[in-house]
Amino acid sequence: MSPWDDGYTSPSSPSYAREVEQYRQQRGLHDDDQDVTLDCLYSAPGSSDGSGIFGREPSFKYEDPVLNTESKDFAYDALVDDYMDAVAKTWRNANPNLKVDKDAHEKQTIRFAELALKRYNKNKNNKVKYALVEAIDGGAIWEDSEIYAHVNFYAKAKNGPKKHDGKVLVFAELHQVGRRLNAMVLTCFRFLDESNQLCGRYDQPRNSLIMQNQDPGHCYACTDIIKHPDGSCYKAGHIVCTLYYLDNYTVV
Repeated sequence: MSPWDDGYTSPSSPSYAREVEQYRQQRGLHDDDQDVTLDCLYSAPGSSDGSGIFGREPSFKYEDPVLNTESKDFAYDALVDDYMDAVAKTWRNANPNLKVDKDAHEKQTIRFAELALKRYNKNKNNKVKYALVEAIDGGAIWEDSEIYAHVNFYAKAKNGPKKHDGKVLVFAELHQVGRRLNAMVLTCFRFLDESNQLCGRYDQPRNSLIMQNQDPGHCYACTDIIKHPDGSCYKAGHIVCTLYYLDNYTVV
């Protein structure tokens, strides 16, 4: 066989009938069996290996006409693997369970708030300790292969001169530093009042497609529901690039 021969035999070729007859004899087929073509040399009549290609071995092996050896089609396998990886990374449920998603988001917000307070109260430099009153909203942020979290919640002093004061609004940022779910460190903790609140800018229209375009004063990973201090206080969320951040990213 020539190295440039793809092995295809035309039905009009003189050798076509001879090869079909040879195949019948090898399989013990008779004249009254179903129609047999050269496709049967690699697959049953009318069958496909699942790739949409008929007449190919299910094991996806090919015969090297030069070396006269049979090898696995690694290129095909690599193509399938790459495609499935891409599907897994970009898949979105076309019919999401909104109640389940909402419950997971609320659970995550409470976890972020409790973690932030735990880290704050554990710091010996913070003499006044606070208790969680209400978790408002929060979200996980995927940025530069790192996971952060921004969260708003109400807290109340447990001791000190502010013990009898009302609840206060808090912004906190956490940074994932380990594989365990709660392996997060506190990178920002600020008490907010009406004079120092900046809304998240996730929903604001922007046309930047450059990741290097950043706004150090604001957060573009959170919606306007989450209130922030000045951007110099926290690390994540400053990339202005359109569609860089995921909406409602949940790691619960």
